[in-house]
Amino acid sequence: MAAVGDGHTALWEPYHLNSQSPGGIPLYFQIVEDFFYVAAVIDSAHQHLIGSKLVSVENVPIDELLKRQARIKGCDNEYQLMRNLGYDCSLWHKKKMEHLLPEWNGDSIHVVLMNPEGNEIELTLHPNKTGQDQMITASTSVTLPSTEKSNYVYRFMDEKKKTALLLIENMYTYRESFEMEIALKGSRRKDLANHLYQKYNDKSPPVKYKNVVAGIPSITELCRELVQVMKENQTENLMIDLRRNQGGNAFISTIFFYFFYGKEALISFSEKRSIFVKKYSPLFWKQYPAWNIGDINKHQPIKLTEGDYDFSGYPEHGNNLTREESIRIIEDEASMAATFWEEYQSETYSGYYRPKNILIFCSPVTTSSGYAFMYDHWAAGGKVVGIPSSQAGNNFGAWVGFKLKYSRLKGGVSHLYATHFRDNPEMGRVFRPDYEMTYDNLKTYNFDPNAEILYTLGLIDSLKNPGASREKPPNGEQNYHKQKL
Repeated sequence: MAAVGDGHTALWEPYHLNSQSPGGIPLYFQIVEDFFYVAAVIDSAHQHLIGSKLVSVENVPIDELLKRQARIKGCDNEYQLMRNLGYDCSLWHKKKMEHLLPEWNGDSIHVVLMNPEGNEIELTLHPNKTGQDQMITASTSVTLPSTEKSNYVYRFMDEKKKTALLLIENMYTYRESFEMEIALKGSRRKDLANHLYQKYNDKSPPVKYKNVVAGIPSITELCRELVQVMKENQTENLMIDLRRNQGGNAFISTIFFYFFYGKEALISFSEKRSIFVKKYSPLFWKQYPAWNIGDINKHQPIKLTEGDYDFSGYPEHGNNLTREESIRIIEDEASMAATFWEEYQSETYSGYYRPKNILIFCSPVTTSSGYAFMYDHWAAGGKVVGIPSSQAGNNFGAWVGFKLKYSRLKGGVSHLYATHFRDNPEMGRVFRPDYEMTYDNLKTYNFDPNAEILYTLGLIDSLKNPGASREKPPNGEQNYHKQKL
């Protein structure tokens, strides 16, 4: 399965992973450039290791670890390969480490690091018995908006309100995504909806599901408020943080596009959006029982059968969708999200306000619909800051699940091929940010977990004052605190 080389096609592990007692290395590795560095630790005695590069584990050098990882799970590019090894993956969990390192005896773990000064450090560590919520990071001089009442929040970074920071933590906990599920008459995430309602409203959810959904934060309402306050203050810069966004329902991108650029721009932008080939199969129909081939054939120039490939979203080179077809596709989707549909029809806030600079933060974790949002707003003129996504722009995606008949192993396989960069295969493999973070950047900002934000604030200042330096760190000494990542 790994040899297919597709990040969305895989067998799921047939074992349970304990998030509160992972059992792997008690160091949290993230990626910058082409190596791993310690971004967080579990034990305060290891605080001095933050920023150190990973050299080897159990005397197996990093290059060999990556080769082994590539044989375990498929990947779109080298950043996905590294993502599968670091963060909360193979080196973090005992079960995964046993697969990766069969020579490991499961007791202490021998790790070699290289600190920021270039000195090697040999460590014998005990397996991690602590969850991510107890990790210790370098201190941050950035105050992020609270996500206590929503996963979609913003705050201004200066008194004059010229620069705003917007967090989009995921793409599946906003009201409109639940409304679309109701319209499709498919599976409903009732447990999640009830949880979100109770969390954000501090009271038990109502009996009627529609009322539960109405109590979940809306992206339409957030955008309406955001563009109003930005226009009122003539905000010049909007930083959109997608660093932790692993996707969900990509319709959120359409909603933001409508408020920033307007309905007409949304229609004309269709020619820049990704193009698709879909595969209809028994697995597809099983996962989407509310759909049928008759509905799909309503707008097909050639009638398809239930086992066909669908090339209607992949026009011939140089051709684009007609205006009528673009409108139909947009409105078929928009009409399923009742809260947004009302605004879309009124056009009251269509293209209401767009700041001069839109800067989008990306990391290897920014994938799936998170990647689609990043691409859409980059293609519309925004700039990307951070570390490349672990997803390829020209890739397979939108997995459907399966279970093998005899072993009962579960897995997923892609049913869609997307092309964001038709004429640029390299960009389609690795989307390089306009301003890519380096190890030296992180070191400059003392490995602050929000170094991308500090770097971008410096970029904004340098654009205003060409002679100003953007490399100066905000604090002289490196301090530490506990922070939930």
